[in-house]
Amino acid sequence: MNSSEHEDWVEWPAVGASMGRRWRTVGTLLVRPAGMDAIRWGDVVVAGIGDRRVAHRAVRRIVMKNGEPGWITKGDGSVFPDRWVIDGTSIQGIVEAVRHRDGAVIILRRRYGLLPVVTGWMLSWLWRPVEANQASA
Repeated sequence: MNSSEHEDWVEWPAVGASMGRRWRTVGTLLVRPAGMDAIRWGDVVVAGIGDRRVAHRAVRRIVMKNGEPGWITKGDGSVFPDRWVIDGTSIQGIVEAVRHRDGAVIILRRRYGLLPVVTGWMLSWLWRPVEANQASA
């Protein structure tokens, strides 16, 4: 991994179960600060929702009532999309890589190319296990 390409990553701890089983071993999210124009289908975006920070996959682009773009997101471990819309004021960045608890860094997002976009979007809908602690939500 070329460190000069990734100097602007911000590291945030990964907590919660909404992203499902595949994310259980992730300890840290490596996030590139970004705006709405940088989000692609299938990206895992970080947004401020109320007083908390949420990292979920962008699954549907919409145009809000005020004419601004927005994204519907969904946790990989959830069956249904989120009830909120990510807008330009809530977006904090895009998860480009994750650091697992064993130290391994896995790149999730390439800046260019269609394959990562399509793969991320498809996987968000194919792998939808509902965890026991989410069933009551």
